[in-house]
Amino acid sequence: MTNRRTLADALISLSTGQVFIYGENRNSGIEEAINIYIRILQQDQWRENNNGITSEQLNSLPEEKWPGFLYQLDNSSPELLQFKRIKKECAVCLQELEKDEIVRELPCKHFFHKSCIDRWLKTKPSCPLDKKPVVG
Repeated sequence: MTNRRTLADALISLSTGQVFIYGENRNSGIEEAINIYIRILQQDQWRENNNGITSEQLNSLPEEKWPGFLYQLDNSSPELLQFKRIKKECAVCLQELEKDEIVRELPCKHFFHKSCIDRWLKTKPSCPLDKKPVVG
C-alpha cells in the first residue's frame, strides 16, 4: 500500500513539477521520485518473474485447523509402544502453531501457518524445510 501511494506521488510530482521535499532543492526531490519509481518497477518485475505456484495450485493444497499438538512414537523404550505429544512451529515465521489456527499440510507432511506458507509458495514452489516440490 505504501509503495503504491509513493509511486502515485512520485508520478504526480514528476508530471506536475511539484516535487517531494526530500532534499535541499528541487533536483534532489526529482531524483528521489525517480529512484522510488525505479525501485517499485524492479519489485513488480521480480514478482512477475518469480517461480512460485499459481493461485489454483495453492488453493488445491489442504488446509485445516491445528489440533494443538501431534503424537509421535517415543522410541526411548523399545519394549513399550508409547507416544509423546509434540508441538510444532511454523518454519516460515518461527512461531509455535497454536490450537485452532488454520494451517496447510504440504505433500511432504510439513505443517505451516496458512498465511505464511501461502506467501512463501507464491515466490517459491517448494517446501521451505526439505525443498521438495509442492506440485507436480
